Amino acid sequence: MRKSIKTLAAALPLASAPAWAADNLIQFSATDWLHPKRVPKPGNTVAMYINGGTYNELRKIFDSLATGADKALLDDLQDMPFGTYGHLADRYGVHWFFQGGKAA
Repeated sequence: MRKSIKTLAAALPLASAPAWAADNLIQFSATDWLHPKRVPKPGNTVAMYINGGTYNELRKIFDSLATGADKALLDDLQDMPFGTYGHLADRYGVHWFFQGGKAA
């Protein structure tokens, strides 16, 4: 399932839509895939993907989700040949993957 933020923003009341949803440049998608070597438990059977946006937009979202995240499963945002990449498992065990524009 893949939904664009434009669709998400349209579904939310304007007052509750996150500021980053308005620019229509960030896409949000999810999967219920679990690595074969992991044991299912509440939260770890879901992975969320945030694609697009600027480094600063992704940094704001990343830092917010990183509060209480498992440090062993945190790959900070960094420039890669294809743009910015980062990953974390939030305090609930949900994995978040980030990809977007380069930092500079």
